[in-house]
Amino acid sequence: MIKKPHGFINEKMYIIPRDMLKIMTTHPLLKHLYITDVGYFPNAKFHYRERLEGSEQFILIINVKGKGYATIDNTTYVINENKMLLIPKHVGHIYQANLQDPWHIYWVHFLGENAYYYLKDYIENTNVYIKNIDISQIPLIISLFTAIFEAFESGMIVRNLIHTSQILSYLLSNLFIYNDVSLVVDRKNTTFMSLMEYMNKNIANNITLDDMAKHTNLSKSQLNLIFKEKTGFSPVDYFIRIRIQEAAKLLNLTNLNINEIAARVGYDDPYYFSRIFKKVMGIPPSQYRNNHTILTQYKNNNSY
Repeated sequence: MIKKPHGFINEKMYIIPRDMLKIMTTHPLLKHLYITDVGYFPNAKFHYRERLEGSEQFILIINVKGKGYATIDNTTYVINENKMLLIPKHVGHIYQANLQDPWHIYWVHFLGENAYYYLKDYIENTNVYIKNIDISQIPLIISLFTAIFEAFESGMIVRNLIHTSQILSYLLSNLFIYNDVSLVVDRKNTTFMSLMEYMNKNIANNITLDDMAKHTNLSKSQLNLIFKEKTGFSPVDYFIRIRIQEAAKLLNLTNLNINEIAARVGYDDPYYFSRIFKKVMGIPPSQYRNNHTILTQYKNNNSY
């Protein structure tokens, strides 16, 4: 059988010269995340890659049409249309196109100090991550890859490398961080989302950790663990910040006095509210409002 790593009609492929990687690993706007190789292989019949020792980079493959296969840890996975394949660094793998219905793939290899943190929830305990991509995401994904190609076509100069790094960051964020469709459906996520909704609906109420645990049907220790993993705060501390965020919005957008705002966000004692506000925001609510008023007046006086 013919095996081709590349060489497909209308393909696109950009490989960053390896001596330029030294710039990327030290530049303050590149070292956190950067592309090493990227491309598009349409109708990639006979496409075949084998790396038994794995790659030095993370590999992301997005199949927009046709079918392919990936073999990792002696298990073969089918990569159908609108599926994504993510392979961590140093994981041995083989991937290839289906001969009768070859895949059309956008792909990128990437590195950086922060690269792992975009992906860790998905690859922490596995050597491969495969998922369906909602069809509504495909146009955005294609447009982001196209923007990367256009930047490289205009020259692999530092500003273009920075631009492609930022595009990759946005792509990974959409696929692995922000996009609701990409969330792993597990108890931790459903618990977190349910509690977030509960908090937002009860800003004016004095809900306790016991109330939150009862709402989620979890123990207080389990709930603390999940929430700290997601936010870095305990549920109670995060609820305080939701309240203060709402208070800051009311200070900015309304003429309510501080006592009224304190009551709106669940604090009967305005002095205690002011102490909490200062602890979270760094300044008391009265100063926060005055600062905003000054800024607003400056903007109004200098608008045309």
